Amino acid sequence: MDDITRYIIVFGVFIVSGSVHEAAHAWSAWRLGDSTARDRGRISLNPLVHVDIFGTIVFPAILIYSGSPICFGWMKPVPVYTPALRKPERDGLLVSLAGPFSNLFLAALGVVTFLILGEMDLLFPNVVLFVSMMIWINLLLAFFNLLPIPPLDGSSIVDFIRRDPNESYHRQAGIGMVVIIAFFYLDLFRYLRTAVFSAADFLLANPIAPIALLVVFIAVLVLFTVRNRPEGAPARPKKNDRAEVEMSRTMKRAWQIAKALSHGDDVPAADRRWFEKLKNDRGDRKPLCSSMSFDVRNDFCHECRNLNRCIFRKAEE
Repeated sequence: MDDITRYIIVFGVFIVSGSVHEAAHAWSAWRLGDSTARDRGRISLNPLVHVDIFGTIVFPAILIYSGSPICFGWMKPVPVYTPALRKPERDGLLVSLAGPFSNLFLAALGVVTFLILGEMDLLFPNVVLFVSMMIWINLLLAFFNLLPIPPLDGSSIVDFIRRDPNESYHRQAGIGMVVIIAFFYLDLFRYLRTAVFSAADFLLANPIAPIALLVVFIAVLVLFTVRNRPEGAPARPKKNDRAEVEMSRTMKRAWQIAKALSHGDDVPAADRRWFEKLKNDRGDRKPLCSSMSFDVRNDFCHECRNLNRCIFRKAEE
């Protein structure tokens, strides 16, 4: 089999698996009370709504073309407004776990498919590659995303345990990406690969295991669907382009002033007074969002009473 065929099959499996992963996040958030992702069309298995042009296509292509020893990519993250969830701390964790669990479901389904095709003598080379990649890639996505490194889904587990909404571990996405890249280049993820291969071998050697997993996943899915009705989800504010532009300008001004102050530069008195007013605005004095980073494109941020607090914090960072 030529390399181009291999790349196409592997890339296709990754796209499908990543789309299911992101759709699971969006669907679970909708059922638990937050319709943000649903309103943006993210509850879909259509890869076009989940693909990030740079992270899913350009970046992996550059790594492959350059002969890099590692290759990875990512899909567009699903927007989740944690305060809209019925029980923000618990439901935020469930939304995060929905993605990896969907990949475990696909891996188990791949093992069952592989065993059935083997019994029917239909394991042709392309079929073997497709099904084996479905098993391996989904196990890899599940295990990798459960690592407690932000912005991976496993960091939400740390947030849930710490229960400190003012210092969200999940927010340290920039540092987390550096750690992930360093781990890849130092080949520290060989232990993850070993775990993935061991899990795949176990599932293939014990046919009852993947079948049991499928039964459990389906039972949990049915129970989750029955217990969580989307009707209670609060309506999402309509998009306000003007508010987004104004907030972007405010964010830029706050960042410029904070930078000037940190460097000891002269700052006009009017700007100082404006920045101090922004700093002293306490909003409704409630804890800030625990698992959603401040984003000028998020409609909920436009309506939040703690908007100035987030702008000041972001500028200070």
